[in-house]
Amino acid sequence: MIEQARRVKVASPSTKVLVYRNVMWALQWLSSERAAMEDPTKAHYFLRYPVPTPAPTAAAGNIYYTQAHEGNQYLWNYSNPEAVKYKMEVVVMGEGGVGNQYVDGMFLGKIRAPPSPQHTHTHTVLCRPLRTLHH
Repeated sequence: MIEQARRVKVASPSTKVLVYRNVMWALQWLSSERAAMEDPTKAHYFLRYPVPTPAPTAAAGNIYYTQAHEGNQYLWNYSNPEAVKYKMEVVVMGEGGVGNQYVDGMFLGKIRAPPSPQHTHTHTVLCRPLRTLHH
Protein backbone atom coordinates (compact mmCIF):
# COMPACT_ATOMS: atom_id res chain seq x y z
CA MET A 1 0.00 0.00 0.00
CA ILE A 2 2.84 2.39 0.76
CA GLU A 3 4.36 1.82 -2.67
CA GLN A 4 1.04 2.80 -4.26
CA ALA A 5 0.91 5.90 -2.04
CA ARG A 6 4.46 6.83 -3.11
CA ARG A 7 3.55 6.46 -6.79
CA VAL A 8 0.51 8.70 -6.38
CA LYS A 9 2.56 11.38 -4.58
CA VAL A 10 5.31 11.27 -7.24
CA ALA A 11 2.74 11.69 -10.01
CA SER A 12 0.65 14.29 -8.16
CA PRO A 13 2.30 15.78 -5.03
CA SER A 14 -0.80 17.75 -3.99
CA THR A 15 -3.06 14.68 -3.98
CA LYS A 16 -4.06 13.54 -0.50
CA VAL A 17 -3.44 9.83 0.07
CA LEU A 18 -5.29 7.85 2.75
CA VAL A 19 -4.75 4.21 3.64
CA TYR A 20 -7.32 1.81 5.10
CA ARG A 21 -7.00 -0.02 8.40
CA ASN A 22 -9.61 -2.31 9.93
CA VAL A 23 -10.20 -1.52 13.59
CA MET A 24 -11.75 -4.83 14.69
CA TRP A 25 -9.58 -7.28 12.76
CA ALA A 26 -5.81 -7.64 12.40
CA LEU A 27 -5.34 -8.38 8.71
CA GLN A 28 -2.61 -10.84 7.76
CA TRP A 29 -1.94 -9.15 4.42
CA LEU A 30 -0.75 -5.95 6.15
CA SER A 31 2.88 -6.35 7.21
CA SER A 32 2.61 -4.41 10.50
CA GLU A 33 -0.35 -6.53 11.61
CA ARG A 34 1.08 -9.79 10.26
CA ALA A 35 4.21 -9.19 12.38
CA ALA A 36 2.09 -9.24 15.56
CA MET A 37 -0.06 -12.15 14.38
CA GLU A 38 2.98 -14.35 13.69
CA ASP A 39 4.85 -13.44 16.89
CA PRO A 40 3.98 -15.95 19.65
CA THR A 41 4.94 -13.40 22.32
CA LYS A 42 2.10 -11.18 21.06
CA ALA A 43 -0.63 -13.85 21.00
CA HIS A 44 -2.31 -12.06 23.94
CA TYR A 45 -2.93 -9.07 21.62
CA PHE A 46 -5.84 -11.04 20.16
CA LEU A 47 -9.12 -12.36 21.54
CA ARG A 48 -9.49 -16.07 22.16
CA TYR A 49 -12.44 -18.42 21.95
CA PRO A 50 -13.96 -18.87 25.42
CA VAL A 51 -13.25 -22.06 27.30
CA PRO A 52 -16.75 -23.35 28.11
CA THR A 53 -17.38 -25.46 31.14
CA PRO A 54 -17.70 -28.41 31.51
CA ALA A 55 -17.08 -29.55 27.90
CA PRO A 56 -14.59 -27.42 25.95
CA THR A 57 -14.78 -27.39 22.16
CA ALA A 58 -11.82 -27.88 19.81
CA ALA A 59 -11.56 -24.09 19.36
CA ALA A 60 -11.59 -23.33 23.10
CA GLY A 61 -8.66 -21.14 24.09
CA ASN A 62 -7.46 -20.62 20.52
CA ILE A 63 -7.19 -17.19 18.93
CA TYR A 64 -10.50 -16.08 17.43
CA TYR A 65 -10.03 -15.71 13.69
CA THR A 66 -11.68 -15.90 10.32
CA GLN A 67 -10.17 -16.74 6.98
CA ALA A 68 -10.42 -14.33 4.08
CA HIS A 69 -9.22 -14.75 0.52
CA GLU A 70 -6.16 -12.62 1.37
CA GLY A 71 -5.27 -14.47 4.61
CA ASN A 72 -6.31 -14.82 8.23
CA GLN A 73 -7.96 -12.13 10.32
CA TYR A 74 -7.63 -12.03 14.13
CA LEU A 75 -9.82 -9.98 16.47
CA TRP A 76 -7.79 -7.36 18.35
CA ASN A 77 -7.97 -7.56 22.16
CA TYR A 78 -8.37 -3.91 23.13
CA SER A 79 -8.70 -4.84 26.80
CA ASN A 80 -4.93 -5.44 26.64
CA PRO A 81 -3.04 -2.12 26.92
CA GLU A 82 -0.04 -3.62 25.07
CA ALA A 83 -2.26 -4.45 22.08
CA VAL A 84 -3.68 -0.91 22.07
CA LYS A 85 -0.18 0.56 22.21
CA TYR A 86 1.00 -1.67 19.33
CA LYS A 87 -2.04 -0.81 17.21
CA MET A 88 -1.53 2.92 17.74
CA GLU A 89 2.28 3.15 17.60
CA VAL A 90 3.01 0.57 14.91
CA VAL A 91 -0.12 0.08 12.80
CA VAL A 92 -1.64 3.58 12.87
CA MET A 93 1.30 5.92 13.54
CA GLY A 94 4.11 3.74 12.18
CA GLU A 95 5.91 3.64 8.85
CA GLY A 96 3.06 1.68 7.26
CA GLY A 97 0.50 4.24 8.45
CA VAL A 98 0.34 8.00 8.96
CA GLY A 99 3.98 8.02 10.07
CA ASN A 100 4.94 7.57 6.43
CA GLN A 101 5.78 10.66 4.37
CA TYR A 102 3.52 9.51 1.53
CA VAL A 103 0.42 8.96 3.70
CA ASP A 104 -1.78 11.95 4.57
CA GLY A 105 -4.42 10.10 6.53
CA MET A 106 -6.06 6.85 7.41
CA PHE A 107 -9.55 5.48 6.90
CA LEU A 108 -10.49 3.39 9.95
CA GLY A 109 -13.27 0.96 9.16
CA LYS A 110 -15.35 -1.76 10.79
CA ILE A 111 -16.05 0.10 14.01
CA ARG A 112 -19.40 -1.23 15.14
CA ALA A 113 -21.52 -2.56 17.91
CA PRO A 114 -21.64 -6.32 18.49
CA PRO A 115 -23.23 -8.24 15.60
CA SER A 116 -26.95 -7.86 15.28
CA PRO A 117 -29.49 -8.09 12.45
CA GLN A 118 -28.98 -4.37 11.88
CA HIS A 119 -25.19 -3.90 11.80
CA THR A 120 -24.24 -0.33 12.61
CA HIS A 121 -21.07 0.84 10.91
CA THR A 122 -19.20 3.95 11.92
CA HIS A 123 -16.21 4.98 9.87
CA THR A 124 -13.55 7.37 11.02
CA VAL A 125 -10.96 9.16 8.96
CA LEU A 126 -7.74 10.16 10.72
CA CYS A 127 -5.88 12.95 8.92
CA ARG A 128 -2.74 15.00 9.50
CA PRO A 129 -2.61 17.19 11.47
CA LEU A 130 -4.04 14.50 13.72
CA ARG A 131 -7.76 15.05 13.91
CA THR A 132 -10.72 12.82 13.24
CA LEU A 133 -13.65 13.20 10.92
CA HIS A 134 -16.63 10.90 11.56
CA HIS A 135 -18.77 9.71 8.67
